Formats: sequence, C-alpha cells, structure tokens
Amino acid sequence: MKLILTCLAVLSLAAAAALRAADDAPWPPPEMKQLPADYLERLRHALQLAADEFGSARFKQADVIKVRVGIAGLALGQHVEALNACFAVDGFGWKSNEKFGFSLFSSAFVRLYALFNDRTGVLKGRLAPQAQANLEKSFWACAKVYGKLTEAQRDVWMSEGSENHHVTSKVSDFLVAQFLKDLPAYAGLRYDDGSTLRQQYETRRDYWHQWLDQRARRGLFTEDGSSYENYTIEALLNLRDFAEDPVLRRKADMFLDLVFANFAEETLGSVRGGPKSRTKEEGFEAIYYGLLFNQGAGFRARANYFCATSSYYPAPAIVALAREAGGRGAYAWSKRCPGFNALAQEDAAPEWRALDREHSLIRNGFATAQFHLGSHAFDATAKVLWQSRQQRWQGVIFANHPLARISMDGKSAADIKSGYISHPFKTIQDRNIMVTTKWGPVADEKVDPKLWIYFSAALDTVEEAQGWIFVKSGGAFAAVNIVGGHAWVTPWKHSDQMRPKSFVRLLREEAPVITVINDAADYNGDFRAFQQALMAQPVTWTAGVLQFATITHEGALKPGKISGQPVGLAPALLNDSPFIRSAWDSGVVYIRKGDETLKLDFSDPRNPQKTVRGPITPAYPPGAGHAQPLVFGSGGEILR
Repeated sequence: MKLILTCLAVLSLAAAAALRAADDAPWPPPEMKQLPADYLERLRHALQLAADEFGSARFKQADVIKVRVGIAGLALGQHVEALNACFAVDGFGWKSNEKFGFSLFSSAFVRLYALFNDRTGVLKGRLAPQAQANLEKSFWACAKVYGKLTEAQRDVWMSEGSENHHVTSKVSDFLVAQFLKDLPAYAGLRYDDGSTLRQQYETRRDYWHQWLDQRARRGLFTEDGSSYENYTIEALLNLRDFAEDPVLRRKADMFLDLVFANFAEETLGSVRGGPKSRTKEEGFEAIYYGLLFNQGAGFRARANYFCATSSYYPAPAIVALAREAGGRGAYAWSKRCPGFNALAQEDAAPEWRALDREHSLIRNGFATAQFHLGSHAFDATAKVLWQSRQQRWQGVIFANHPLARISMDGKSAADIKSGYISHPFKTIQDRNIMVTTKWGPVADEKVDPKLWIYFSAALDTVEEAQGWIFVKSGGAFAAVNIVGGHAWVTPWKHSDQMRPKSFVRLLREEAPVITVINDAADYNGDFRAFQQALMAQPVTWTAGVLQFATITHEGALKPGKISGQPVGLAPALLNDSPFIRSAWDSGVVYIRKGDETLKLDFSDPRNPQKTVRGPITPAYPPGAGHAQPLVFGSGGEILR
C-alpha cells in the first residue's frame, strides 16, 4: 500500500495530463543498431505500447507489472523519475517464491537490473541508486536462502519442478551470483549453505554450458509448444543477453536460433502447429512470433519488453523459413525431445526429477500452406517412470483462422469441464493421416481417462456421413472416423470465437480414431469427392489391430507399422525435416531455407561455432518440402 500511495503522489506531481513524456533516449540503443530496420520499428512500437501503461489501473496491480512497464519506459527514456520513485520505495524488489526462490516473474526483475544498473548495465544510469540498491538487496535475500550449491552441482538432466520453473529459477540464480560477486557490499558474504558468490557463479556457469550442450544434442524442451515455454525463452534471452562469459553468451545465442527454427517450421501465420505438451485445446499462439517475424494479425504486449530490449535476432535462414509459409512446400518432420523420468532416481527432494536422456518422445508433423498436423509417438515398453507424463496435445490447425483446429484431449470424466489426463493416447502418423487409440496406464488409478475429440467453432463446415465426421476449413479438408462409434457432448456450431466448445466422445473407449487431412486442391476443391473417397477406403479393426491405408496400429505396447515396416521409436536423427537436420547426440545442426543456410555446431563445448550463409553441402537438408500426401480414390484405392 505504501508503494502504491507513493507512486500515486509522484504521478500527481508529474501532472497527470502528460503521462506520456517526450522521448529522452535515442532509438535504437547502440548495441541494437545492427538489427533490421523493420524489426527496430516493431520493437519501438512494442516498447511504446508497454510504456503507455504507466499509471494505468493495470500498472498499479503488482510489482511485476511495474517492472515490465518500467523496462519499456526506461528503455525509451520516458517517465524515468516517476518510475524510479516507485522502484526506490522501501520494500521494492523481488519477493522470494517459497518453493523455488527465484520463480517465473524473477526474469523481469533480473532484466530490469541487468539493463540499467550503473556498473554493468547495457543502458547505464537510468536506474536510480536507491532503486538499484533495493534490487540488489532483494536478490541477495532470495539467493542466500534458496541458492544451494549442491543443487547447482546436479546433473543437467535433473529438473526441479516443471521445466519453465526450473530454467527460470536457475538462470536467475546464476545471473544474480554474477551481478553480486564483484560488489564490495556482497562479495564477502556467504549463502546459508556456506558457499560464496564466486563458487555459486562458477558452478552455475558450468551448469548452463552443459545444459545448452546437452539439449542441443538430445532434444530441446519437455514443454515443446506449451504456453509455459514462453517463460523458458524469457530466461534464455536473459542468459544470452547478460552472461559475462562470452562463450556462454554465444552458445545461448545459437540455442535460441535452434529454438526459433523449430518454431518456424511448425507455425502457420503466428499459430504453432505440431504436437504440444502442457497444452489443451486452445491457447498456443507463440507470443514472440509476430514481433520477431511480422507474422499474424499482430503481437501481444506481455513479453515484448524482452525481445524489445535485446540485440538478439534470428539468423536469415530462420527468418526466411518463418516468413515464407507458402513457399515451404508440403513437408513431413520428426524430432526427438525429452519427456520421461528416468527409472533410477538419485536421492533428491520430492520436487526434483531425473529426465531420461536416452528414451525420447518423438514429435511428428506434416504441413502444407493450408494445415499442420502433428502427434507424439513413444515406446510404451521403455523402462522409464511414467509419472513424468504431461498433458499432451495432438491434432491439426488450419491456416484460414487462428482458432480453427481439431484436436484430441484426455478427460477424467464425461464432462466438458472435467480435468485433463496426461498423455492419454498412442498415435501412429504417416504424413497426412494418423491412427490413435487410448493409451492404458494412468498415473492415478482412481481416474478413468476418457478420450475426446475437439472440433473448434471456427471451422467452416462440419458434416457427418457413414461414421465419418467431415470438416472443411479454408483450403483444407479433414475427416475423422471413430471406429467404435461416437456421440457429440456439445453439438458443433460455427463461430469466429472460442465458444461454444464442441467435443465428441467415444462410445467404445478402446476404439481407434482415424484422422485424415488434405489440401482441398488434392481433390480439385471438391468436398464431396473427398468425402466419397474416404467412405470408400477400407477400415479393418480385428482383435485390437486397426488397418487403414498405410497404417497398422497394433495397440499401445507394439510399435505398429507404416507400409509394412515397424515404426521407428529411436531414430538416428534428432531433427529430420527439409529445413532442420541433426544427428542424435552430435551437437551439429544444419538449417536451410532455399539458398539461406545456418550451421550451429555445439560439438566442442569450449568453442561453439555459428556459420551463417555457408556453402551448401550434402550435410544440409534440401531447404524445401516435396512430400506427397496420401490421396484416396473413390474406389477405395490409394492414388498416391
């Protein structure tokens, strides 16, 4: 309350009629002048959107909102005195999270300090001495209690809590140790466990070197495609922008390139396609994407202060991949990512878990300019702890509307408002078709998971015939067949909004679900021809084995077959697409879009190398998709 009253008093003195002060700071800052001119214009606009919230009702809600607005305002040289008055009030600073110490919102406080402190700040002199002292004091109060050297020494495949919390917390721990270790007032102090700031800094610096190396070698995130992934990226941007170790900064910069390359080949407009973790039927627009690549209808302001105060920008090959969705062709992709707990857990607090570094989730996708279909595959016989399962999303997004999609959800009861079940399905995907069955084991034996299919209200048309549900959305056709029969929980009705939510439930929970997506052009734009071709296609389900087109689904405990060959669940390639290629555990990633190339080489931990626009060699993928989707004939035949 004292902080709010002080801020309000300052606002009154500053004259409420002129909340938006004249720009006092040159734009762009010196370290950002190399960025593309159109991007700098978007960044300037994004900062102004955030700075204009100064004094608003939202600004007064919480310290983290003040910090976000403050970063934008100080970067532009606006409201500098008033913002510093808020930050200089006794008690301002980071408030420790009782579980993690530094938690999700700590990234914003760390960024405020890193940008504007008068010693190492990128834009020195815009943070008042008392505001700076408050941040330092609050950082130390958190770090000394929660910063355990033994935890910093853990294997990088150990994780405390969910991935976004772990990465955010541990990056903030590292940067705070870096900030304070050379300050006379703090350098001689010790953490509660007896360690010094120097010890913490060096141990955590080594940890982040190894973490980046290992994820580049064996898969990026357990929370791929999740809205929580945004917090992880915020922390990694802090690591890239503010680590004083130049090799670590270069490595973080390269890792972000790899992250955004993955984003780019999985995104239509600004909506992320492909399979996702910790995601439900809606809400997976990549909030950085519109700002970085000028895609979609616009960009969201919440995270803009991170990108808008960073000199990071993706390499040209990634920009070309992101901006030319229509020029990518039709393409399939496959990626390995961590997703399971290791069978042997080392002695640790209950919040800590060891990720299995050998057994991967396989993220599969197929995309054209009209749709993006994605699913997870996994080895259900792998000896891992399944408690690491997360809410998984699989399905299709359509290019014509940001909310147009069909997806599968696991629910705990036959109720639209019920909770979600982790990882309820086993899917085999061959390009533009997939077959799914409910997966048996669940973490809580009291829960009876139900497999539901979601049909967005934003789809153009939904029709039914002979057990198939047919969908038309923009330039794509889709068909869903629940072999054991289905019933609508909520009837489908078209709307451009998120509501109403329409789900179909299975009449037989063990029944397989067939999903087929095609460009309308595959059937010369004839929706009826598409329907007739699917209804003519043989579907055989006998003794738990489903045969449809090229796919043989034999249940959860067998890999199944595609065109008679067993599905590979431990592929030799970590990334396999026309745009991104890397071998499992190699640390060398080749990225190509057309003639634009990028090589990210993490193979030497001491000397990571980034090569932009190098010569095209056979190691690079083709740079364009030429996949042929399955197309069916009216006589039950597969035309291609």
